[in-house]
Amino acid sequence: MPRFLVVDDDPGSVNAVTQLLRGDGHEVASHTDGAAAVNALSDDLFDAVLTDLEMPQVDGYAVVHEARKCQPRACLVVATARAHEKLAE
Repeated sequence: MPRFLVVDDDPGSVNAVTQLLRGDGHEVASHTDGAAAVNALSDDLFDAVLTDLEMPQVDGYAVVHEARKCQPRACLVVATARAHEKLAE
């Protein structure tokens, strides 16, 4: 089963996504701050990373950057409330 990393500064969102994925039998690591997620990316392997883009201190851009650097084969899913955001390639 794929292993997921879920990151969002909203604990309710993290809990909902984590429960949904675990309910399907997936292994999930979850964090409510970007710094912990960046550390997890350098410590563990993930098949997919689901992250919020806008978070205080260490944001989703940093999470995406670290995921691309440490785990380039991981699938990235980025959520944001802003429709005009575009991640740099």
